[in-house]
Amino acid sequence: MKAPVTSEPEAKAPDADPRKVDLVDAAGQPIGVTVTLKDDPVEDETVGEDDTPEAAHVRRLAKSITSWTSMEVDGEAYPFSQARAVPLLTRYPHFADQIGKALKL
Repeated sequence: MKAPVTSEPEAKAPDADPRKVDLVDAAGQPIGVTVTLKDDPVEDETVGEDDTPEAAHVRRLAKSITSWTSMEVDGEAYPFSQARAVPLLTRYPHFADQIGKALKL
C-alpha cells in the first residue's frame, strides 16, 4: 500500500533529536542541510505598526534557530546567522513551515 501524498513537505528530525531538523525542498526531497533549534521557541514577536503577523512569525522562527550546516543559496555559501535566517525563511516559506512544525508553532 502506498503512503498518502501530502502537499506540504515534512521536516525530518535526524537521530530523533527534536532540536535538529533536516530540511527538504518544496517537493519533499532532502537538501542536505540540518537546522539546529533552541530547546524552546522564543517568545512571540510584537507586530509593529508597519509590520505583518507573517513577518513577526518569521522573525520568531529565525530567533529559534541556533545554527545550520553548510548551505548554498544561488550558488554562494550562506553561513548561519539569525539575521540571515529571516530572508531565507521569507524566500523559502516551505523551510519556515518545517521549522514551525518542529517547534510546534
